[in-house]
Amino acid sequence: GEVYSAGYNGNGQRGIGNTAGGDSAPASKWIKCPIYKEIDDIACHGHGSEGVSYARATDGTLFMTGYGQMRPSDDQDYVTTFQPVPYV
Repeated sequence: GEVYSAGYNGNGQRGIGNTAGGDSAPASKWIKCPIYKEIDDIACHGHGSEGVSYARATDGTLFMTGYGQMRPSDDQDYVTTFQPVPYV
């Protein structure tokens, strides 16, 4: 299915390609996330303004977006992203 997000986006956790919707924008505006695969599961977590979102495609690809230090990484490469990127 399609994925839409709303809410705080100061670290890109909405996955819309930017940080629009940070502290000052209304949190009630739903925007479609740019994931070009069929999604069958989503999850998110965070603490305060530091959050990350996940989406799993039907082919098994896991996409992540948001605050880098909340993302799992074996090599300590904590990169904050503003749009969904495949997690390898």
